[in-house]
Amino acid sequence: MAYDRQASSTQEREELVAGLRRLLEGQLAAGREGDFARVEQLSEQANAVVAAIVRHATEVRAGVGTEPHDLETLYGELILMLQAQQADVQSRLRQLRHVKRAIGAYGGNGKTVRKSLLQLG
Repeated sequence: MAYDRQASSTQEREELVAGLRRLLEGQLAAGREGDFARVEQLSEQANAVVAAIVRHATEVRAGVGTEPHDLETLYGELILMLQAQQADVQSRLRQLRHVKRAIGAYGGNGKTVRKSLLQLG
């Protein structure tokens, strides 16, 4: 009976870890495609799986083997990809602000140009 509980717990742990791996891989794929709404959706699901894994923390630490390294690698890739995307967005915003200032200083003799620029941010 104790063996059945341990086997069931081990199987549940393996399913949770495999599910988390699939979610992380899905986040990476969605991020590479630029679908950040999907990345966010998958991250919410991943958070729920991580919470379930934490509830089984002692069992996971005792028998996962190389899986934590695999998950750590996937998380690392995801973080790097999101940081690169964030840097790209910040760079584009900076460029947009420069263009906005230049147009405000040199161009736009009509109110419609200035009004549309104010809406840009």
